[in-house]
Amino acid sequence: MGTQKNRRKSPRALVYVDISFRLACGSVHTGKIINLSTGGAFIKVAELVDSKERVAVQFSLPSIPEPMELEGEVIWSRSYLKPKSNFGVVNVVGVKFVNIPETYRLLIKNYIRKAIYMDSQVRSFGIVQVMGKIRSLSPADRLKAYDFLIKRGYAHLEC
Repeated sequence: MGTQKNRRKSPRALVYVDISFRLACGSVHTGKIINLSTGGAFIKVAELVDSKERVAVQFSLPSIPEPMELEGEVIWSRSYLKPKSNFGVVNVVGVKFVNIPETYRLLIKNYIRKAIYMDSQVRSFGIVQVMGKIRSLSPADRLKAYDFLIKRGYAHLEC
């Protein structure tokens, strides 16, 4: 059995941020970005959106004061049965960013770099070492690090 080639052009980081997007017809939808790259986003939505649909997305990343407004295209749209559930579905869409301004591309790239670094630190060092490193951060960065641990959890780390 052959391996599937990774088609992604840029790294992705797990994020959990709210997003709103407007379709060409003017209807507005909301969702939650699950992962993000400079090329696009994986988004959990209440209602599916047709593939090839052009969208105007708006979201804010932690530590970046103003919301980003980007153009995008829905590349795929799927529904899955909720795990460990007898009912309900999860709707997800993949949005590719189109004509992303360089300033937004760099903001997203830097945010992802920091998120991936923090995730690798948590996995490599274990919670005791991570907490020691967090205590040496500036107050603002310390809050971001605590927020990261709360959102991602630390059950998989050795204490």
